[in-house]
Amino acid sequence: MVQFRVDASSEASQEQGAAASASTASKRPRAPALMALLGYSGTSSIDRERGRVEMAFEPRAEHCHSGGIVQGGIITGWLDAAMASAVFVRGGSGTSMASLEIKTVYYEAIRLDRGPCTVQAWIERLGRRTAFVEACVLDAAGTILAKASSTVSVRSPATAQAAVAANADAARPAAGGD
Repeated sequence: MVQFRVDASSEASQEQGAAASASTASKRPRAPALMALLGYSGTSSIDRERGRVEMAFEPRAEHCHSGGIVQGGIITGWLDAAMASAVFVRGGSGTSMASLEIKTVYYEAIRLDRGPCTVQAWIERLGRRTAFVEACVLDAAGTILAKASSTVSVRSPATAQAAVAANADAARPAAGGD
C-alpha cells in the first residue's frame, strides 16, 4: 500500500504517526491536505498502463450528517480523488486535469459502522484532451455503495506549455498598434 504523509494537525496523521516510525513517515511523499480531510488512508493498487487505481478512505464523524450517514459530497470527493489519480497515473508526471462534469449515483447509505471503504477508479477512454473516467465505492464485503462517472479535460506537460505560450502571445499588443 502506498502511504502519504499528512499534516501533523490532522487526526489521520496522528493515527498514522503512532503506527509508523518517524523515519518511515518522513520518506513518504506528502499528500495534499484535501486527502487528509477526505479520510484518505492509502493506495493499494496502481496500474499505470491501464490507468487504474484502488484507494482506501476511512469515514469519520465529521463526514456525517444526521444518523451517522456520510454526506454525499464527501463520497463524491472520494470518487473524484480516485478518478483524478487514475488520470494522473496514466498521464505521467506533469499531467494536469480539470473535471468538466461528474455524476454520482448512491446505491446505499454509507454509515460510520461500515468501516473503511475502497474506491476503485479506471479510465474508460482517454483521448488527447479528454478522458472519460469511472469509479465505485465498495465496503469490506465488496458491495458497491456508490458509483461515479466523469469527463475531464487533460493536458500533458507539452500541451500545457503550448497553451501558456499561446495565451501569452494572444495577450501581447499587435506591432505598430496605437
